[in-house]
Amino acid sequence: MKTGLPKLKLAVEPELLNKVRRLYRETMDCRTKERAHSILLAAGGEHTYQEIADLLGRSKTAIQDWISKFQSDAIESFYTRQGRGGG
Repeated sequence: MKTGLPKLKLAVEPELLNKVRRLYRETMDCRTKERAHSILLAAGGEHTYQEIADLLGRSKTAIQDWISKFQSDAIESFYTRQGRGGG
């Protein structure tokens, strides 16, 4: 997927990135897995927001929101909160 846009390179501490990888492999919750996958793709530095959105079948805005929340709340951002549509 060549878009000409700069690739996203999310800086994540190695220990936290390992937790995201483990969660991605082990979780049975599709929302959590999808959010973890978006972080792994962003941390890989090979995709733009739009490319990640296309790969996951989500909007660019959703991916931007997930990454922003991850930057604020780390792993806790993967879990749906009460009153936010599913918790």
